[in-house]
Amino acid sequence: MKYTVYVASGKILRSGTCSVSDVELQARAGQSVLVGVGCDDLTEYVVNPGTEDAAPATRPTIADLSTVPEGTRVFVNDIDHGVCDDGKVEIESGIPGTYRVRLDPPFPWQPFEAEVVVA
Repeated sequence: MKYTVYVASGKILRSGTCSVSDVELQARAGQSVLVGVGCDDLTEYVVNPGTEDAAPATRPTIADLSTVPEGTRVFVNDIDHGVCDDGKVEIESGIPGTYRVRLDPPFPWQPFEAEVVVA
């Protein structure tokens, strides 16, 4: 039987398969189990956690640097540039080159990486 273990925030901790009699044994204190459902902990989360309507959903993604969720931590070439609270990331540099931008948004958003070329 497939199962998915998650916490109250909806974050998926793990999923797998086991015998029907062992499904409820998969969760520890503070965790819940979706029975009969296997999920991907990197791209999914649980909506309506802890209710009969609990179900997997795809985690939202960042489309570009102008639609960034509040609370997103911004890294450029692995240097932490703080938290973005205005919904957009602007990068300025007088030095030509390729810059690796990583955004670590709050859950349930997925992390985002891009290369920005300054000419």
